[in-house]
Amino acid sequence: MTDDKRIFIDTSVMLHAAVPQSIRHGLCRAFMDSLEESDCHICVSDQVAREMLVQLMHPRTFTEPYTPAAAVLLTRPLFASLTILSSAPLAVLLDLVNQFEVRGKQVHDCNLVATMLSHGIHKIVTRNAVDFRRYEPVIEVVEVV
Repeated sequence: MTDDKRIFIDTSVMLHAAVPQSIRHGLCRAFMDSLEESDCHICVSDQVAREMLVQLMHPRTFTEPYTPAAAVLLTRPLFASLTILSSAPLAVLLDLVNQFEVRGKQVHDCNLVATMLSHGIHKIVTRNAVDFRRYEPVIEVVEVV
């Protein structure tokens, strides 16, 4: 599979694509379906999986958060159908933190970019493009709006 067919999906898209009661479900699910139909190879990281579990069970995300059992029931088959990448080596993250002057919680998104680059992926799909714009010298940012 060539790099241009591999695409990294951020938690902001994965979460809404997976949860039918989300107001953004239709938009994110349709986008994910279009990627699959165009023969893209969808990748996420172990960090995205963890972030998704946190959001599913968080009362600020859903008025009726998922129970742990329901969150696992939803995510297990979803993640089984995707390529799950392991996080980047620390050296890659540290180089990006230095290069892009990353501070505070921005390190989480920087780690996603480091993971992408360490696996040779250069395109991310997100609902939070502003969080990734600084990395456009090294990745392409596709926003789902």
